[in-house]
Amino acid sequence: MNQSPEHQLFPTASAPVPLFHVLHHQNHQGATLSVIANLTLEAAVIASACVAVVYTLNGGLYSVAYTDVIQLVAIFVGLVSLKGQ
Repeated sequence: MNQSPEHQLFPTASAPVPLFHVLHHQNHQGATLSVIANLTLEAAVIASACVAVVYTLNGGLYSVAYTDVIQLVAIFVGLVSLKGQ
């Protein structure tokens, strides 16, 4: 396995980076849900995380991949419809 020099020098320093990335996105999803559902930020982040965990556990990573494909199609349709305006 060919690893970057940074990862070879500091393997434990880069380990928490994906965790912070996920937490960052959960915070944003929770903030959106808190505005839509009129919840506190803490309750919305917990609810959002629970939905994500249950969805992934029930459907596996295939469900996440299929959701990404559906979102990509929706984005493409939206961009094409905006271009026509």
